[in-house]
Amino acid sequence: MKKNILFMMTLLLSTLWAQAARDWNPPSGNQYPSHAVVYATLFDASGQEVDNVADMRVGAFIDGECRAAANPVFRETPNGGRYIYTLRIGVNDADKGKKVQFVLQDIPGNEYVLPETITVTGGDETVGGVPSNPFHLTFTPITAINGPSELHVNMGETVNLREKFSFEPEGASLPEVLPWVKDTCSSFTIVNDVLTPVRTGSWAYFDLSISGCWHRTELFIHQPITGLAINDTDYPGGVITVPVNEDVMLNRALKDILIIRPANATEKVKWTPSDPTAIVDTQGGWWNPVKPGTYTMTATAPGVDPVTVTVKIIQPVERMTPNYEQIYLRVGDELTQYLPYTYTIYPENATDKEAGISYGISSEDGILQRNDDGTIKAVNSGSTTVWVYHKDIPNGPISLSVDVIDFPSKESLAVKNDPFSVTLADYELSKVDIYQRLVGNIENTGTINFPHELDFAEDTAGEGILTLYTDGDGKVNEVWAKQYGSTAVKWTYNRTAMGFNEDGSFNADKEYNFSVGFKLNIVEGLADVWLDRLQMDVNDTEAVIVIKTRPENFLLDEKQLTWRIPPYSDTDDTPVLEIGDRIEGKNEWKVTANRLGNYNVGISYGQIVQEGSVEIGQRLLLGEGWSWISLFANKVGQDIFYKYFYDAQEIRSQYMLVYNDPEYGFFGDLTELTTAEAYKVCVKDGAHFDMFLYDGGVYNYNTGRDINLMPGWTWVSNPYCFDHDLQVALGKATFANDSRIVSKNDGFATFQDGQWVGTLTRFNAGEGYLVYNAAAENAFVSFAAEGVIPKAEPRSVASARRAAEQSVWRYDGSRFADNMSVICQPTTELEADRYTIGAFVGDECRGEGRMINGRFFVTVHGEMGEKVSFRLYDALTGEYFVLDDAVDFASTVGTYQRPMALNTPTLTGIDSVTGDQGVAVYLDGGRVVVAGVAAESVEVYNASGMRVAAEGLGTGVYVVRVKTASGTITRTLFRR
Repeated sequence: MKKNILFMMTLLLSTLWAQAARDWNPPSGNQYPSHAVVYATLFDASGQEVDNVADMRVGAFIDGECRAAANPVFRETPNGGRYIYTLRIGVNDADKGKKVQFVLQDIPGNEYVLPETITVTGGDETVGGVPSNPFHLTFTPITAINGPSELHVNMGETVNLREKFSFEPEGASLPEVLPWVKDTCSSFTIVNDVLTPVRTGSWAYFDLSISGCWHRTELFIHQPITGLAINDTDYPGGVITVPVNEDVMLNRALKDILIIRPANATEKVKWTPSDPTAIVDTQGGWWNPVKPGTYTMTATAPGVDPVTVTVKIIQPVERMTPNYEQIYLRVGDELTQYLPYTYTIYPENATDKEAGISYGISSEDGILQRNDDGTIKAVNSGSTTVWVYHKDIPNGPISLSVDVIDFPSKESLAVKNDPFSVTLADYELSKVDIYQRLVGNIENTGTINFPHELDFAEDTAGEGILTLYTDGDGKVNEVWAKQYGSTAVKWTYNRTAMGFNEDGSFNADKEYNFSVGFKLNIVEGLADVWLDRLQMDVNDTEAVIVIKTRPENFLLDEKQLTWRIPPYSDTDDTPVLEIGDRIEGKNEWKVTANRLGNYNVGISYGQIVQEGSVEIGQRLLLGEGWSWISLFANKVGQDIFYKYFYDAQEIRSQYMLVYNDPEYGFFGDLTELTTAEAYKVCVKDGAHFDMFLYDGGVYNYNTGRDINLMPGWTWVSNPYCFDHDLQVALGKATFANDSRIVSKNDGFATFQDGQWVGTLTRFNAGEGYLVYNAAAENAFVSFAAEGVIPKAEPRSVASARRAAEQSVWRYDGSRFADNMSVICQPTTELEADRYTIGAFVGDECRGEGRMINGRFFVTVHGEMGEKVSFRLYDALTGEYFVLDDAVDFASTVGTYQRPMALNTPTLTGIDSVTGDQGVAVYLDGGRVVVAGVAAESVEVYNASGMRVAAEGLGTGVYVVRVKTASGTITRTLFRR
């Protein structure tokens, strides 16, 4: 049942396409004005009403157009029941006299054109009976399908299938198109009941199913042979050569030598041998060559000319066997001279026993090379395979495993140094492997795998000084020196390979030997390294860390040195110290600090591991005279104050001081220095103060500092351990205009409209500053934490006496504890890059200034009670000018908004000055000349205030004092 259902579904799907040409959609009721009504019932040829038509519909067609379609309605009758089709056929005037064609459609979609027709008038009418006496439509269902079970057809032929099939009962109704169902192969087509073969192929079939009747026909498509020929390309002369009993080879050759036309022919060829006892038919067309000799075989097929081929039956080589599991060959040897000795051919009486031999090698590994003459030569070491072929065994060569070895020579394994020295520390004896050092004294220019393919030994007659260790293969892989001394070492290479003995006989295991070595000295080497203790200022860019060695002055190999620098903290892996460039020829490296503190820095060199102390703090390096300082690393307590400040003459804070009296010692109320205050320190004449402050843990990188500045002056300590730009360091603070910050030697700056303006641009660590609050109330200053603001460019270690930039002004500010900051504005416009100003007390230069924003910022070193004058220098012309203005020494003079007026109405060169009353003082070359007066003495001073000789003067500014009977004449001269 399931099979029939599946078959019916297949039939339905495969035949639907054939019914697609007829449209079964009737018109809507309002499309036609009139209707011809037909009441019809299906009767078979015998006049009996047809049952089981409930699912069949009938359509009424005029001119091929569906005008009505209906399924039957069942009505009970005295005889049992009747299926009545009610067809309401749409018509119009144009249909008058036209015939109505009736078509029956079953469930699979087959359409049957019924023989009865009616003629319509084009108007409303009942033209086909009434329900009780319906119009008869003839439909005789098929009860049986008769057809062939097999159908054979040749390519090029066609078959009308209607002629091959008959149906029961006679006169049964047939569909317009028979519903043929073919299999899924594409070897044939059925169109309009005509079967056409497309190609030969495997078994095929087609089915026919109508009204529940089903028939299957198997189809066989044949291609006849049209011609036979010989394949002369693969078998020249039409000759087949085949070994005895090689039936598969013979039958394959018979197939390959014969060209059958067409190629897809399905007809069979018949072979006939000239001697049936030599070529035997064993399985009905399967031929076996059993007797050596030359014979013929003829191929025939119906309707074509026969062809004949020659069959030569030979006795082949049956097998070959290798004589050795592995053969060894030296680089440079010809392999082909040895190969005939490495295998055996069977049987002894085989045809073409030696002539059929050929050799195959790998063309990719580069170990063997085939020469133009066919010989094979070993060109590189390594393992490879040689294949031995015989033409009688095309698919069965034997393989020979060949190991090509490269024997070294004195040229390919050359000793670099003989004797060779290995330096070891005492703790390295019997602990350090020196084998690779020994290997490194041999230069390998060959292809041998040195040292792994050689055997190593200590070559000495007595007790050796080396200890040898081997790996699992018995090869030496470690060498330890037990003691200092001399010995010798060597590597040996002992191998066997193919060759010929002196008598010419073949020898597969001929021995070959080679050795290379040198004298060895084990000498004492580096025993220990350690770090010299380092104290460095956190800002020192010239600091050096030193590694000491034993023995002394042993120059370390930097490649073997490893540094271990501790990080900031567990959460910040930035190193506290940066290791810089090595000082050439020394075990010294430049270092840069990133953080204050006392740390252990580790080093590893070979097997030596050491640690050393690095103390990063603050170094007070002060020259004689006055300096302004501040502390950030630690305070100087009373317990060490008197011990280390013996070279200080005087120390002042803003509110306390101490004086180092020669009789009473330190006298005053200042007994310690803290990080919260700035100090003015005076170092004794001729002395040099150098003190290192350890990190006392008082500095915090992550916390800022707040201070209150009262109106007026405050001595301010720098809270930072690194230098910063002034604007960055004080960027969070707001000052009143005309507030001022003054340094000892780097100038000063004034606060103006949110910015610091002046010659002071850096806030240097370790230096003290004087800050002037111009407001009437306290100013709150908040210094940001060190860790959140950028550092300034590096400088040298903080010092009170800084190297001056190139300047024509020479002075020494260290003699004075205080300085005066002057802001003055020239009355005539001057170019900032061209003019600088010097401050003088008398004829002694005390300071200088530069022009910024049209104002001179001048720092003057001195003390109260002194009169300060000014001189101008023109860098373009080299001229100096004496200015008329003079002021009393004070803390400040002039402000940014109200600068002191600097009278420069007319600039007069003073390279020569003529005095009043006929006195002339001038320069003649490099000699001072005084004319017009009797001089008792002549004193000459340079721009730095030093007295110099009156002759031999170079370029520069000089002050000349001429003493006469009536007084002193002072003149300033300039020599270009």
